[in-house]
Amino acid sequence: LNEKLRSACDIYTIESSSDSLDVKEGKVRNGQFFSTLLAELGMSQKDAYDLTMACDSVFDVKTLRVGNSYKAYSSSSLEYLVYERDRASSIVFRCRPPYEAWVYTKPVTVESRYADVTINTSLWNDMLAADVSPLLILSLSDIYAWTIDFFGLQKGDRFRVLYDEKMCDGEV
Repeated sequence: LNEKLRSACDIYTIESSSDSLDVKEGKVRNGQFFSTLLAELGMSQKDAYDLTMACDSVFDVKTLRVGNSYKAYSSSSLEYLVYERDRASSIVFRCRPPYEAWVYTKPVTVESRYADVTINTSLWNDMLAADVSPLLILSLSDIYAWTIDFFGLQKGDRFRVLYDEKMCDGEV
């Protein structure tokens, strides 16, 4: 199987077997390292070291980010750890020999969107009324900060924007 199909199958297998596995969900805490997270989940220091060495080409443990979510799947010991790297991808760790890690990427769709906005009250309010994402509004203000005086916009001013919107699990 190719890597993408393999990881999708493995994620499905892990999540579908959660009836027979205990699942613990959490978020990486401030000051928590990969090794301390594994220790808190019941893994020995030696096994944690072996896992870290086995996954170093896939995941740099120093990039563990505070606030990111994880799910730990256990039976009598830790079986898998799924660390959410960002909204679209996770790192899956097999926490028993043979130790390994792989990236699971969720499907992302890209939609071309268009907005035609006439200023009536303010750039922010009128763009929101045109169903434009607040993230796009902030991006546009950053991009054009030195070329457009956004405070000088007047009622009746108009602009159009064409942009790509990425969606993953129904979220922008």
